[in-house]
Amino acid sequence: MSSKYLSILNELISVPSFVGTDSHLLVLLKDKLEKLDFEVTVKNSTPEFWNLDTQGSPPLFAEFENPKFLVAYPPKERDSGLLLFAHNDTEKLSADNQKLMQFSDGESKYFGHGIADDKAGVAVILLAVESLSKNPEVKLPAIVFAHAKHGGCYGMSEAISSLKNRTGAIYCHPAESNQGFTQIKVASRGIATFSLKLVGELPIESEENTPASADPRLGRSAITLSTMFISEVNNWADPDIVWLVSEISSKGKDYRVPELCEFRISVWFRNLTLDEIETTLKARFFTFGSQHGISDDLLPQISGIRANPAVTANEGFVEIVKSAITRHTGESVSEYDWHAASDIRFPLLHLGIPAVGFGCLAGGFYGGDEWVDKTSFHQFVEIVTDLTENYAS
Repeated sequence: MSSKYLSILNELISVPSFVGTDSHLLVLLKDKLEKLDFEVTVKNSTPEFWNLDTQGSPPLFAEFENPKFLVAYPPKERDSGLLLFAHNDTEKLSADNQKLMQFSDGESKYFGHGIADDKAGVAVILLAVESLSKNPEVKLPAIVFAHAKHGGCYGMSEAISSLKNRTGAIYCHPAESNQGFTQIKVASRGIATFSLKLVGELPIESEENTPASADPRLGRSAITLSTMFISEVNNWADPDIVWLVSEISSKGKDYRVPELCEFRISVWFRNLTLDEIETTLKARFFTFGSQHGISDDLLPQISGIRANPAVTANEGFVEIVKSAITRHTGESVSEYDWHAASDIRFPLLHLGIPAVGFGCLAGGFYGGDEWVDKTSFHQFVEIVTDLTENYAS
């Protein structure tokens, strides 16, 4: 069995599949699933329509393409209603290291570019369905492989929203918290960033083209206004929202009152929507502006990756997953709900079905030397196989 694990991991990692770019990996995955009698569809993602998807993020057109995604269904008579999914895109190579980290078999770990994030998840799904497809009595899941690293707009959101007749979903992905099976994702926090501007007022110069001749006390500094607003932000104590001023900049000059200050506010939230967060921030900024004579045409603008929150309310589904993990590992399992913009939100929000995410012990996420623990990876295969085999019953 170990040789089969080595073979599939080596095969997946040897094919680069960087975020936002097309790859031959889906050709390989399509071929493998079709040999197991899955009906496989591969489509180009349409990131140009991201604004029509309330769960998506804006794409980076200057950097990325419109990579393909894969949706596979088992034969109708064998369809269990379950969804197994994983993302097949990986981090790009770093500027300092342009050499792809090939698969290697260490003493206690498997190494390779993208193995933790998330080719181990892809491998587990393939290994599970290949094993179970041999028994015609066993029901099988639908499968999605897609890009997901830029907020879902490059395929994951689109792929999952297209699915039909699903009743539960398992996201196969090692935990970024480095806790392995002891934590499973049952919720995804909302996340967003807003860009703001505050404009000051220059004092009149008493000498022509000589900023130093103006009395700064007669002007209004954009930096001073910004520090006042930031002080207010730091005192907001909303029970389901965390606010953070994450960046501030001003292009000032010596002896000149700062006329413009730009800053960004990052937000984490639960039990609310992006629209509600945006409305709250704009209302508070408008109130501040009214108190300080600031024009209302500079309201905050949402920017960058964003996601609505989601939570799995189906306790029975969660307990089934926990029990399977404990059965194969002997470990007790806690529920992890701090991860922001997790892909489990897509089946929850698009399909209205319970979703849980979990995976083996792993490390080196987001550009590091990625690895997965051998024993834990083998258990990962066993758990997903067990859950898939018994889901219909």
